Amino acid sequence: MASSSTSATTTTSGPNWDGVRKKNAKIYIPEERDVATIERMMKECTNDEQMKELRMHKRLLTNRQAA
Repeated sequence: MASSSTSATTTTSGPNWDGVRKKNAKIYIPEERDVATIERMMKECTNDEQMKELRMHKRLLTNRQAA
């Protein structure tokens, strides 16, 4: 039983993991996106769904930097 919990933490803390965990869901944020890039994309965005995703990414990155 201990090995299954260890494998769960290994997949999220390994060097190849570049997402953010939120309520046990992995949210992938591309490496080229940072807060400044996301803000620029938000100014140019016209799609509501894409705007929602950009806001979520910005919030998660801001929280990650504050931690």
